[in-house]
Amino acid sequence: MADGPAKATSMMGGLAEDIFLLLIEEMCLDLCVASHRRHYFQMHLKAQPKVDIFGNYPKNTSEQFRCMHCQKPVSSTKFAPHLEKCMGRGGRNRAKRSDR
Repeated sequence: MADGPAKATSMMGGLAEDIFLLLIEEMCLDLCVASHRRHYFQMHLKAQPKVDIFGNYPKNTSEQFRCMHCQKPVSSTKFAPHLEKCMGRGGRNRAKRSDR
């Protein structure tokens, strides 16, 4: 019977050592992954400065086009709505014109 508590103590010691080694291994793996991620993004962002972190090219919203009807410069993102309003096909006035 004296063998039981000593065996349980050595078993718990072995389990504690296994848990400790697993924690150390996990911490080392986290350190390696964080270091790799930092190095990877630093190298790739320097090589391609016009690409975001997902590899997409940002949209150029500063590009201007000249309206064919009124000759005003219009941003590329607003060109279609401007053209509809400028030529009288869209906007609030459309409902008013259709009543007449």
